[in-house]
Amino acid sequence: MNRFLFIIPLTPDEFLSEERYKLRNMSFSMLKSQDFNNWNAILIGGSNKYDICDDRFIKIDFEGLKEEKIQYAVKYILNHKLPHEYLIRLDDDDFFNPKILNSIKNNSFDVMVDKHQIFWLNNTSYFSSRVWHWFPNTIIQKREHALSKYGFLSNSNIKKVNNFARVIENNHTNFHTYFKGKKIKLTNKKYPIYIRTISDNSITSKNSTPKDYYNRFGIWRKRKYSNFPNLNGQSNLYIKQSLNKKMISFKINLFSSLSYNSVVL
Repeated sequence: MNRFLFIIPLTPDEFLSEERYKLRNMSFSMLKSQDFNNWNAILIGGSNKYDICDDRFIKIDFEGLKEEKIQYAVKYILNHKLPHEYLIRLDDDDFFNPKILNSIKNNSFDVMVDKHQIFWLNNTSYFSSRVWHWFPNTIIQKREHALSKYGFLSNSNIKKVNNFARVIENNHTNFHTYFKGKKIKLTNKKYPIYIRTISDNSITSKNSTPKDYYNRFGIWRKRKYSNFPNLNGQSNLYIKQSLNKKMISFKINLFSSLSYNSVVL
């Protein structure tokens, strides 16, 4: 039976707004609600602002860049000979499917990936999806691959903790180049591995207007995902997208979906 290990870099306290704190606790609560218990999670960062009491969580006190935290987590895994068969990166404001580990506990694959990447607009009932020709941050990687020597750290200025870069330490947009041709398991788009939170207060949104930022993620619709019942909100925010924007997004997504297998797999 498979064992799973999450690597979760904690948002530094200086960026931990009330909204981000709420998302962190929602994320951890959903993680603890897994209907399969053979997992652990490494929390790495200087922050202690979270509401959990669960010995499946392992805390590493180190503050630095996200990429450095992942390296320190890898070092901890190797030094302590943690035995988990699969490793998973997860941001502390994203949401992991509480049903998925149980469904794959006896499966064997090299990597499991969401072809259709799903996004939730924070505190609303709006969701969107996109197909891109790269893997998202959160995939389920077989240990032997995740810890294999490959590629480069995402920034040459990042402190190098280990002797060489490993697959899981790469920028996630490089994951697919390593796994191309290997045993890749794709999810059903109705039951994704995880859902990424989108907020106009995030670091990645700072160089664009909220409207332009939201449009990056495709067509926003009100809907629900059965495995994520708590992802809804009271906000009355209305996302206005022109018909032309929607048509362009639809065509781009359709092309990406049709060409995905030949480019990525």
